[in-house]
Formats: sequence, C-alpha cells, structure tokens
Amino acid sequence: MAKKWMKIGFLFLVVAIASFAVWSYVVTNVEQPSYQKLSSEDSVEMRAYPDLVVAEVSVKGKRTDAIKKGFRLLADYIFGNNKANVKIAMTAPVIQEGRESSLDEWMVRFVMPSNYRLEDLPQVNNERVRLKIMPGKTYAAITFSGRGSDANLRKHHQKLTEFMRTQNLPLESKIIYAFYNPPWTLPFLRRNEIWMEVDKR
Repeated sequence: MAKKWMKIGFLFLVVAIASFAVWSYVVTNVEQPSYQKLSSEDSVEMRAYPDLVVAEVSVKGKRTDAIKKGFRLLADYIFGNNKANVKIAMTAPVIQEGRESSLDEWMVRFVMPSNYRLEDLPQVNNERVRLKIMPGKTYAAITFSGRGSDANLRKHHQKLTEFMRTQNLPLESKIIYAFYNPPWTLPFLRRNEIWMEVDKR
C-alpha cells in the first residue's frame, strides 16, 4: 500500500513540475528586443542591437538587492503609476549594469515594447525612473541557465572573457547582465546572459 502511494506521489510531483514548467514558459513568453546575429560559437553570440527605448533606475547596494529594488520601482511605473495611468506590457530581459563611478551602484533597466517611441511613453510620477534611449551597440553575449547568483555570473563572465581574448576583442568593455525569467522559474529553465560591448557605435 505504501509503495502504491509513493508511486502516486511521484506521478503527482512529475505532473506538477511539468505543469509549472509550461506555466513558467507561458508567462515569460514576452516581447524581447530584436537584434542581428552576426556570428555564434557554442554559447556565445555576436549581436548587433539597434537603439533601445528603456526605463531605468539607479539603485545602490549589493547587486542582488539592487536588482530586486530596481525591478519594483520599474514595475510600479509600467503597471500604471505614471502621469497617464497607463499600463505598459512587460518585456524581457531585465538589464542590470554597474556604474563605472561606484562599486555599489547599479543601473536596472526595462526595455520598452517596440511600439513605443521615447516621446510616446507616459511621463513618470517617480522622478527616480528615467526614460531614455540606450544607443545601439554590438555585444558578445553568452547565454546560460541556472540561478542569477554571483557565483554563476562569475563563472560565465570568465568564459566570455576567454572568448573575447581569443577573438582579440577589448576586455575593458562594460559588463551587462540580462535576466529573462521571473524568480519562481526553475533554475534549469532560466535564461541568463552576460553582454560585453564590442564597439561604441
């Protein structure tokens, strides 16, 4: 009898995980910025991005704390706390970039849906949120799964650095983290990226 219930419990767990995986995919299947893939090698792509319209906020603190706080501030804006009380569709990824002038200050950005020009966006209520154009650039981007932990980011930053070195690309370029999934997504289903700027178009 105990074995029967164990089998039922196991089947229930499998179904629950599968359902959760499908649900996570559906809720994260949102618009992503378009880019031109110039080349690829293993998990690294060379990408040319156009100008991107973004909402951004500067947050101080540890990286993991900063992205949570930045996310809440930006989500508040797109969920309707703006001058027009208009909701804006969520997109992916959430972008995080360190400030050159500070080790504990981070820029967190949402890319706005492609149907918005900068002048079309509703004005902000919270002055911490800034609307701007992120200039188009070419990046070397590495894609990987797992949690967005500092250890996982360091591991793949090293791999991307090695790629940059073999391609004789500049190693002093800015590092941008890009996270595509909400925090409840199972680690093996997550998509994380690190972008390193190749040029300054």
